[in-house]
Amino acid sequence: MQVEYIFHSIVLSVLLSLFVAFVIANIFKNKFLDELSPRGDNDSIDGLRGLSALAVAIHHSFFFYGYATYGTWSLDYIGHNYIHVIIDYLGRISVSVFFMITAFLFWGKILENGKDLNWIEFYIKRFFRIIPLYIIVVLLAFCYVLLNARGSIEFYPYLRDAFFWFTFDFFGTPNINGFPLSKTLVAGVFWTLSYEWSFYTVLPLLSVFTRRLKTSLIFLVLSFILLSFLNYNNVAIGPWQRSHILCFIIGASCAHFKRVNWFSSFCLNTDVFSLLSLFSLFLCSLYFSEAYSFFPTLILGFLFLLVCHNNSFFGVLTAIPLKLLGAISFSVYLIHGLCYTILFKFLLVHGFGYMQSLLITITIIISLSCFTYLYIERVGIRIGKKSW
Repeated sequence: MQVEYIFHSIVLSVLLSLFVAFVIANIFKNKFLDELSPRGDNDSIDGLRGLSALAVAIHHSFFFYGYATYGTWSLDYIGHNYIHVIIDYLGRISVSVFFMITAFLFWGKILENGKDLNWIEFYIKRFFRIIPLYIIVVLLAFCYVLLNARGSIEFYPYLRDAFFWFTFDFFGTPNINGFPLSKTLVAGVFWTLSYEWSFYTVLPLLSVFTRRLKTSLIFLVLSFILLSFLNYNNVAIGPWQRSHILCFIIGASCAHFKRVNWFSSFCLNTDVFSLLSLFSLFLCSLYFSEAYSFFPTLILGFLFLLVCHNNSFFGVLTAIPLKLLGAISFSVYLIHGLCYTILFKFLLVHGFGYMQSLLITITIIISLSCFTYLYIERVGIRIGKKSW
C-alpha cells in the first residue's frame, strides 16, 4: 500500500463513519433520546470514547487486510515507516483512552459516594452492562468456527476452549479446536477486559484511600512515583504492562483534580490547550515509535485531562455523530472483528480493494452496533438497574 492510499482510506473511513452516525442519529433520534441529550461534564468524554472505538476499528482493518492478503496478523507489509507508527498509535492510544475513562468514571464514583457506595449493586450493574453482548460475541465466534470446521466435530475441545474464551482473556484465548489464530475473529480485543475487571476487583480496596481528597492525592502521587521507579528500572509487574497501569493512575488523577476547585482556574477548556496537547501528541509519534510506553502515555494523559475539564476540542467531541458513537462504542469495540472476519475478508477475496472493503464494512459495523446497543446492551443496562 502507498502512504497516500492509506492516509486517504483512514480519512474517508472516518468521514463516512461520522456521516453514517449523523444519519442514524437523525432518523432514529427517538431511539437515542437519552444518549444524544446533553449530559454536562461527560459530553466530551462520550465523544472521545466514540472516536477511540472508531480508531480501534480502523486500526484493526489493516491487520485483517494483512492477514487476508499475506497470511500474517501484523503490519509488517506496510514497512517500518512513519505511517506504520500512525496506524499503531491509532489503535493503541485509543485503548489507553478506554483505560483512562474507566478509572476516571469509577474513581470519581467512589470519591463522590465514599463509604456509601453499594458494591453489590456496583458489580451487578457492571455484570449486566458487559456480559450480555460479550457472551453473544463469544458464541458467534464459536459458531463461525463450527461452520468452517473440517472433518468430524468433537464437542469436548469446544467446551474446553469455551472456559478460556468466557473468562475475559485472564487465561488467554486459545485457538478454538485448533482453528488458526482464533483470536482474530474478535480482533484480539478481549485482553483489555481483563484489565477492566481487574480494576473493578480492586476498587473496594482502593476506596479506602478515597475517603478524603487529601488521602486520594497522597495515594495517587505515591502510586505514580512507585510506577515511575519501576519503569525507570525496567521492573516487570507480573503480566501487567506498566503503561496500562499508568493509564488507570492518570484517569483516577483526572477524577481527583476535577473535584479540586483551584485547579479549574487554569481554563483547560480553551483552544490553546487543545492545540498544545495535539501538537505534543504529534511530536510523540515522531520520537516514540511505541505508543504503549511511559512518556506518550503521559502526553495522552494531558489531553485526557483537558477532555475531563469539558474541552470539546473545537466542538468536535460534542458533535452529534460522536455522541452516538460514544453510546455504541462498546458494541463497535466487540463486534468489529466479526464484521471484518465475515464481510471484509469476503469483499477482499471477491476483488474489492482495501478502501472499498473498509468503507462498506465500517458502515455495517456502525449500523449493526446501533442495533446491538439498543437491543442487547441497553436491555442489559436496564436489567442491571432493576435487579437492585
